[in-house]
Amino acid sequence: GDAESLSLRAFRERFVRQGKPVIITGLAESCCACPEGADPWKYLEDRFGSKTVAVHGGATGSGLGNSELLQLGEVVRKIRSGSCLYLYDCPVAKRLPELLEAWRLPRYFTHCLLQRTRLSHDYQASWPTLFVGARGTASPTHVDRWHGHFWMLQVSGTKRWTVWPPEDLPLLSPNFARGTYDPTFPSKAELVNSSDARLTEPVEFDLRPGEVLFVPGGSPHAVENLTDSIAFAGNFVDDTNLQDVLYDLRKLGLVHPDAAQLARALEELDVDLDDSFPDELCSATDLAVPYDDFVSGRVLSTGWRP
Repeated sequence: GDAESLSLRAFRERFVRQGKPVIITGLAESCCACPEGADPWKYLEDRFGSKTVAVHGGATGSGLGNSELLQLGEVVRKIRSGSCLYLYDCPVAKRLPELLEAWRLPRYFTHCLLQRTRLSHDYQASWPTLFVGARGTASPTHVDRWHGHFWMLQVSGTKRWTVWPPEDLPLLSPNFARGTYDPTFPSKAELVNSSDARLTEPVEFDLRPGEVLFVPGGSPHAVENLTDSIAFAGNFVDDTNLQDVLYDLRKLGLVHPDAAQLARALEELDVDLDDSFPDELCSATDLAVPYDDFVSGRVLSTGWRP
């Protein structure tokens, strides 16, 4: 739906609580416009070209391939010249913090409990992340860690998404051998020929420039870049997925100290988020949240304005 006709409360009740993916339009100018109307590719190259990032070569639906360190300017130039590279899930606050001076987070997702904990943990600066990929690159079918909800703002180019409902996961031949609750899956091409996978009910759609996607936690998904692509994304935890997140973290915490640390931090929270979701409609400007207001929690204050 269009952002100016979708209140924060309506989004929460109709999509987050119901576990339904949705595309929201109308936030491009307020959330991801580059200074002075610059082309996003040129903006990344000119402003952040000297920053070193890890990129994957030959990322396909069966895996991301090996990674190498390159300067972001070189990554942009190589992708625009036809090289099959993918900057995948790069944490912006850690690697490209100045980008957060220009881009904003969609307010629908800025109530994340990872930012509300008293105890510190390793994931407070993990999101948002940046994706810069060449045409034809793809991420394999996967589920985001610990049932985290996911959002993505498509800045440039088009991505082809396939999303399965969480209850279809057992039919996708999940493999838990690596010891986490986000299993690996056969490639999408292999799933097409699977008798079990043919019983599933995925939705497939294209995410276009300026569109914002919400994917409920626990939903397997696969993504292909139909064109050279730039996107800005994040995971979040709220009261609708907190118990699932804690279940995963407590089990993982038996062998992974960072998961145990995060579980302890989230367990102490007693937060009522309903007041953070007013029912009145907001302008696109009021739906664009500066990063500092997100991490500080100011966005949750009554009457907040950017």
